[in-house]
Amino acid sequence: MLLVSTWFWWSCWWWAGLHRQADAVSIGGSVESTLASFHHPFLEILTPVNGQVAETTEVDIELVVREITMPSSFRGTKICLGIHAKNAVPTSNGDTETGLTEFCFDQTSSKVFHAQNLVAGMSYTVRVFLVDRGNVIAVSMRHFRVAAIAIPGHAGLVTILTALQHAVTLHDTDAAVGIYRRILVESPEHSHTLHLLGLTKLRAGRAMEAIPYLQQALRANATIEALHNTLGLCLKEVGRSADAAWHFEKALALRPSYVEARFNLGTLWQATQVYDRAIDEFRTLAAMVQANSLDLTVAHQRDVFVRLCGAYQGASRRDDALGCLNDALALWPHDTDFINERGNWYLNAGYLDLAHDDYQVAADAGALVATFNLALVKEAMGHTNDSINVYANLLQLTETRHLSTSHIRMVQAGVVPRVLPFDSALVDQARQDMGRRLDAMLQQDSITTVDWTDLMTNQFPTGYHLISHPHNNNQLKQKLATMLEMYAPSLKTPSFLGRSYSTIPRELRHRSRIGFVAEDSHVLDLVHALDQSSFDVFLFTVSSSAAANVARQLGLRHVHFVALPAGVGPSAVEIQRHDLDVLIYADVGANKWSYFLSFAKLAPVQAAWALGYSDTSGVRAIDYVVTSEYEYPDFDRQHYSETPFALKGLGLYQTQSMAPNTTTYPLTSRAHIRQLLVQEFHLPKSFHFYFVAEPVDHLHVDMDAVVRRILKRDPLGHMFFLASLSHWNAAFADRMTLQPGLPIDRVHLIDSSEVPVAALLRACDVHLANLYTNTFQHTLEAVAAGVPTVTLPGQLWRTRVPFGVLRHINAVATVATSAADYVRLAVRAAGDQPFRDAVVATLHSNGPKLFGDDTAVIEWTRFLHFALDQARRVRQETPVM
Repeated sequence: MLLVSTWFWWSCWWWAGLHRQADAVSIGGSVESTLASFHHPFLEILTPVNGQVAETTEVDIELVVREITMPSSFRGTKICLGIHAKNAVPTSNGDTETGLTEFCFDQTSSKVFHAQNLVAGMSYTVRVFLVDRGNVIAVSMRHFRVAAIAIPGHAGLVTILTALQHAVTLHDTDAAVGIYRRILVESPEHSHTLHLLGLTKLRAGRAMEAIPYLQQALRANATIEALHNTLGLCLKEVGRSADAAWHFEKALALRPSYVEARFNLGTLWQATQVYDRAIDEFRTLAAMVQANSLDLTVAHQRDVFVRLCGAYQGASRRDDALGCLNDALALWPHDTDFINERGNWYLNAGYLDLAHDDYQVAADAGALVATFNLALVKEAMGHTNDSINVYANLLQLTETRHLSTSHIRMVQAGVVPRVLPFDSALVDQARQDMGRRLDAMLQQDSITTVDWTDLMTNQFPTGYHLISHPHNNNQLKQKLATMLEMYAPSLKTPSFLGRSYSTIPRELRHRSRIGFVAEDSHVLDLVHALDQSSFDVFLFTVSSSAAANVARQLGLRHVHFVALPAGVGPSAVEIQRHDLDVLIYADVGANKWSYFLSFAKLAPVQAAWALGYSDTSGVRAIDYVVTSEYEYPDFDRQHYSETPFALKGLGLYQTQSMAPNTTTYPLTSRAHIRQLLVQEFHLPKSFHFYFVAEPVDHLHVDMDAVVRRILKRDPLGHMFFLASLSHWNAAFADRMTLQPGLPIDRVHLIDSSEVPVAALLRACDVHLANLYTNTFQHTLEAVAAGVPTVTLPGQLWRTRVPFGVLRHINAVATVATSAADYVRLAVRAAGDQPFRDAVVATLHSNGPKLFGDDTAVIEWTRFLHFALDQARRVRQETPVM
């Protein structure tokens, strides 16, 4: 088939000033200009380049005419330009060219000409002649072709541009990918097609496959900012953060107004916790949103503020985070997401009323997450029944929308009063209700699991507030843990390794690997004192500030100090990586982080330390609870879900008191604190200072009755409690007023953020141990300060901790046998000077035995060898996968 030649017409512009005025030269020109013409021809076609594949049916032809080295009086130059098509196959006479027509123009200033109506699949030749007085003095020629792509739905062949337009309408389908690949056969370096193919791979979740296409596109044209942005997204996806940041920044350098690249760079910095740089990027975008200078959808504008507020939170710039939320609400005042987030801010800051108000507004607008948070804050405010009712309403709303209710039911099941009610029968009723809700969850035939790794941040219950109840919590704690295992199986996903994957094979190790998970610094001295020739000790902290600083100060060079990463899942992976033999949780029930970590079997043997948290965990993955010989004689082993292992003594090893030194901190001296209290609370100069160091949500109504009887018997007595959340303080104060005959004017709440608890213990006359739950640290500090501690030990270990401290140093003169005896001893320790002097003398003489107690190290070593024997058995029984 013969191809008919097609001729193309251009508009033409006169070439003005083709030559510049110059002094007269010889006809041959200077030697320099003659030599230059060999390197830079008089006439040259700049575009198209030879072999170029055109993507459309139009092409620009750009020429350059350089200086002609002959006098202007001899010049009469014209430009002749022609384009002709070539057949794909030879014609009948053997030719492939279909003819040539040239158009000649006198001088014109135009250097760019435009050709139209080219044919897909056709090859073309462009020829340009520079003619002077009928003689051709320069020629330039280029060959190019128009790409031809076959695509479904189109008759014949189409250009690259048409094929791309069609492929884009197919979105990220295999058909689109097929078209992109056909285009690359025609034009392997086509940047736009390589970019689109890379985007398709990225959107399909195959970022690694996308990277080579995008890199090839950039090699062809590195000035396309969108290419850098897409490559940055892929590199971010595969974890190459530094390379991703470079490409986002390159995109912004090419186009500073490139909003998408700036946003992506901000999200990268935020994801890698470089919060200050993330804030810089998002703040720039937020200012543009506020100035209404961003052409973005409302959804994308909101996302800018969501990211900015989150970056402020991540950087612990809480005030800026609140300001960001308020700025967002100034733009979108009815946005329930921002209202809910501001409620979260208020809740975390302790402003329960403000949090409640925001949650209520968002919940009334139909936001289910705000309704959930409303139930949480009501529980925190002490409105237990209201909280349960809101959960019930939320369950109905959720079921109506055919959403999973497991998360809601799990949290609802663990609701218990925060500040206990005046009527102890109501406490018993709350426990029974909790048990029924847990039973209902455990008896479900069909469950929907909540497979969330980080349960700590999602308000799942731990049963922590059960410690204030005067009952054995083992049954409730086991039910709670079983429910969490059933509905959140991801808790149990990590397990200790059956085969050694550590850098040192287990059989070649000279030391066994022991791990401690702790929130604070009370185990630092112990891990430092353990035999380093026998034990390779790892200290994992879930509080990366205080304990880390103390560890550095003590110089724990032979202890591996590991600050766990944020989140339960990453923390479990970090602990598992060290391939421990024994893992000990020092405060598993007091800290949510360590509580949820303990569900995974991260070592063959796991244990909890009852002195760090004096109640059972209920978690099946914890094998042993390390307790003390000062447990109740023949104590019921049913107090614990774990197997008890009693140490001789307390098992507490500290080299010195953690109370601030009065030489370094003179404002914490006894005299200064008492003077401060006289001024702040308008006390008489002579008064008896009774101090209860446990928080108000740990106090049972039975303690109120003891306080009333003490103040009734001691007219000089003033009772101080630690202030907590405002709602808890109010609920506690209301409960105290119900005590008949209580002189409420002598009951005070003091803020421990203004006066350290250790300083208050040093300044008080009598430390009153709580009736039903206590931490060891308060009694330890009181002993170190020579302050009497009055305690009434019961059968549960959490009631006996202060007794254990006093019994260990043989200072039991203030250990009561009944509530009446407790009152008598407290009043006597404050006002009976000979008795008080004797007690204080005993504390001063025997108290040092609590510090640097080698017996504790010996006993812990005994337990660790026992646990290692068990660990070896477990490893032998574990099949190698």
